[in-house]
Amino acid sequence: MKSVHKKTLGNPLVAGATASKIASKIPKSVWIVGGVAVVGFVLWQLHQANKFFGGAMEKIGLKDDENDQKVKNFSSSTDYLKAFQPAYHRNSGSSLKIATDQEIQTKAELIHDAFGFLNDDEEKIIGVFNSFSSKVDISRLTDFYFKKYEKDLYATLKGGLDSEEMAEIIDIVKRKP
Repeated sequence: MKSVHKKTLGNPLVAGATASKIASKIPKSVWIVGGVAVVGFVLWQLHQANKFFGGAMEKIGLKDDENDQKVKNFSSSTDYLKAFQPAYHRNSGSSLKIATDQEIQTKAELIHDAFGFLNDDEEKIIGVFNSFSSKVDISRLTDFYFKKYEKDLYATLKGGLDSEEMAEIIDIVKRKP
């Protein structure tokens, strides 16, 4: 009998059959509860890992932070974008043109010069947008900026400002008539 026991102990087929017999004696409800517990544990571990790695991913820029979400929320309403279209001021039929051509030129140069090699003057840029009274004048600025620097103003702003500053500019533009 001992020799038979030694043969069956090392044989994986016999061991599997024994495990199968044991498993068949466990009620289904225990398997279901155990399965739910395992799935719950895995989900909880994933949640904990996301809390840890989510913050780290935001810091290195792989995940949107709160300010990026603000920009996306502002961007969901695209009415402000017409102010960044060079042709809008020509086609709008609006008489809201208040800034002179000289003011437009000066403000385009202010924005261009505000982007420095090592440091940007974000307050100057925000001040320019605060100084305009309408989307029409911002469109005129966009038009002049493109003609003078051969660069899209909106793309320049998005590339040079962080998401919080961009959200502030979008908010300013959205409030203009």
